[in-house]
Amino acid sequence: GLALLASRNPQRDGIRMNARGQAMIALPLLLLPIYAWAAPNLIYLDDLDQALGSSPLQLPARAPGVIDPDGVMPSASAEFAARRAQVVAATKRSFEHYKRHAWGSDELRPVSNATHNWTQPALGVTLIDAMSTLWVLGLRDEFAEAADHVAESFDPFEIAGGKFVDVFETTIRVLGGLVSAYSLSGDERLLDAAETFADALAPALSASPSGIPFRGLASLRDGIVSPATGATCGTAPAGTLLLEFR
Repeated sequence: GLALLASRNPQRDGIRMNARGQAMIALPLLLLPIYAWAAPNLIYLDDLDQALGSSPLQLPARAPGVIDPDGVMPSASAEFAARRAQVVAATKRSFEHYKRHAWGSDELRPVSNATHNWTQPALGVTLIDAMSTLWVLGLRDEFAEAADHVAESFDPFEIAGGKFVDVFETTIRVLGGLVSAYSLSGDERLLDAAETFADALAPALSASPSGIPFRGLASLRDGIVSPATGATCGTAPAGTLLLEFR
């Protein structure tokens, strides 16, 4: 990775790190204390301490919390229950706000309460992306509302142009959201929607002469790759899509 960020110095026999390379190396180190502060309840910091060895970074001691050294989650503790209730309440409140101001839209802008859609008509990206979270948090009524909306209104083949359909983003959020929601709930309607959406995205892969997926489609209905969307993906999206559509 460093070789890609470095540039050869013609004046000396060595490698000189350019500014971008220095920044990309320094940024994770600068963010590490923040990450370590936020992570105690999610990961073990003991292994991180050993990996850093004599690093000058000062990491806080792991706070008592959700996961103890044996990996046991004390879900019966009052502290855990209170945190869990706060997360559920915040999610429920956010979903109600989305339902009131932007139901079926791709995004809700929280300050203006305006909607923003990736496509026309909208795919309902936020709604679909949130379904697995609603299920895991036990918000079954909200999940059922979202599933009913997908079953009644989700039709990617209505999208016949006008906006760029980003294949990578819609795969991870819409297709992934539908598959995750089906895996958790067993609702066959969500599997049907996932299969329909995958079929709509498939030309981004099948129409590529190189096999590297196109970045986007101009029409999901017609499977059109226009000059504006005809560029292929970068290496990270391409690798992801090739695995997901394998």
